[in-house]
Amino acid sequence: MASEIPASADTIQADPAGAREETRAQTPAERDLQALDDLIGIGMKLAKTVERAASGEATPAEAASFEGVDLCLAFSRVARAVRQTVALRGRLADEAKKHRENEADAKRDLEVRRARWARDKNHVEAAVAQAIEERFDYDGYHEHGASARDTENLLGDLREKLLDPDIRHEIGSRPVGEVVEGICRDLGMPVPWSLWRETSWFAREGWEIDEEDEPRKKAEIVAAPPAPQVRKLDPALYEAAMRQRYGVNYERAMRAAAWASEEERRRIAFGQGPPKGGGA
Repeated sequence: MASEIPASADTIQADPAGAREETRAQTPAERDLQALDDLIGIGMKLAKTVERAASGEATPAEAASFEGVDLCLAFSRVARAVRQTVALRGRLADEAKKHRENEADAKRDLEVRRARWARDKNHVEAAVAQAIEERFDYDGYHEHGASARDTENLLGDLREKLLDPDIRHEIGSRPVGEVVEGICRDLGMPVPWSLWRETSWFAREGWEIDEEDEPRKKAEIVAAPPAPQVRKLDPALYEAAMRQRYGVNYERAMRAAAWASEEERRRIAFGQGPPKGGGA
């Protein structure tokens, strides 16, 4: 008699797709859906058994199990249970689908953030390295006396800076220009903004340079706010207000207020101060 041989590692690896399917089906959502599918299947079998019993096509065992049972009531209850299970499965399937979509969106967002971080990190490293190698001062001339050793030391300091958790957090969360400026100042270097004028990040972030090589965002350059619109003083209303306030002396008060601006005449007429040189 042949003995049973346990599955070897080769046997298990022979069906990697099946192994993946088994692993995939272990997720909680899919286990719930599979359980509901089983319940629906059981309910449909019961419904068909009741149907056979009602039509006289049931087996002796099935007929005996339904002896004395109201078949219409039994079918109604089974059908109701199946309908509820199908509806529950639909809701769970929708929730599982939405969860998968949310996970996919979160994964895409994470990939986008990672790509943006890597892009900004490359921009920061290239900009500061360019400033170190060129050694520009504020006037745009090469800084004399800078040796190759000094340059290499600064490049090493830059590499260390890019490993700093604070700097890594700033990259991707702050504009490239601000991060570059901060690193340059930490390294004790001037910030040669004109050196990066043609870079993609300089234009994308809306930087521009003034006459003193100082940067500012284009968004910060706003037009002066428009002058407030002053409602015109209605002559008839103005005269009526002056007449009410100054009575028989209103004409004298109006002549005294003729020097005033329209806003001042409004204050005079509506009781916020007497006119200079006149009044009751």
